[in-house]
Amino acid sequence: MSAPNSAANQTFDPEDIRTWPRLRPAPMPPPPLPALPFAPLPPLPPDQTEALRAAALHANDRYLADFVEAYGFCPYARKGRRLGQVFRYVHYASDADARPLVHLLHEVAADRRQLVVQVIVPLVEVGAEAWTRFCAALVEHGNCGLERDDRLATAALHPKLNYREDNPFSLLTLFRRAPDPTIQWVRMDAVRALYAGRDGGTRAVSPEEVDALLARPPMTPLYDRIAHTNAAMARRLRVAWVEELLAGFRADAQREYQRILLDPRFDETEGA
Repeated sequence: MSAPNSAANQTFDPEDIRTWPRLRPAPMPPPPLPALPFAPLPPLPPDQTEALRAAALHANDRYLADFVEAYGFCPYARKGRRLGQVFRYVHYASDADARPLVHLLHEVAADRRQLVVQVIVPLVEVGAEAWTRFCAALVEHGNCGLERDDRLATAALHPKLNYREDNPFSLLTLFRRAPDPTIQWVRMDAVRALYAGRDGGTRAVSPEEVDALLARPPMTPLYDRIAHTNAAMARRLRVAWVEELLAGFRADAQREYQRILLDPRFDETEGA
């Protein structure tokens, strides 16, 4: 009878053992730091930067309170804000590269209180497609090396995002037309918790419940339900009206930014 094929009966050539680590595939290099898709903004005096920050937050307030929350376009928005789980930052983009944004991403990832984060980037000149690509590349780079539960999902918000009315899913980008280019981050563990049990998960049932459970129609995935609910609301309001409302938020914000940039009092402060 032959001996069982166990580790105790196997022999290894020492040279094989030394060679084995070199035969393993090399780890993939981290994604590169994405280049900024816009020209850096000129430096401004601190008080002028603070005035722009306040104006950007006000514009974002209108978008969130008077649109997203008022018409229920995000079922989590109001509750998350009330529970203190939504954080917002204004990034005046005068830096030459994206490293400050990566640093902010890592700070957010390390703070489990911050479930949803919006980073508002006012005044930059960037198209919607270039902004969307940048947001995706930024989070891919920033997530590299983070623990699984600390990683962030991202969505690009931009005042000129393209949308189509032919199906509920292609209409979703209309609702992301924030007044300024904005990066939205959501903790991946929060996303998993939100969807847990919503897409046909399992649970224990008693024999008496089986017939009732089988008679119930299958649960629609959460993402699908949100898309269809949002599309129904947009058609009820009229899609053209929604587009006009969001464009109005953008126009008001731009006028306020121009007023702040042209305010001579800030020139006097800089000279002092």
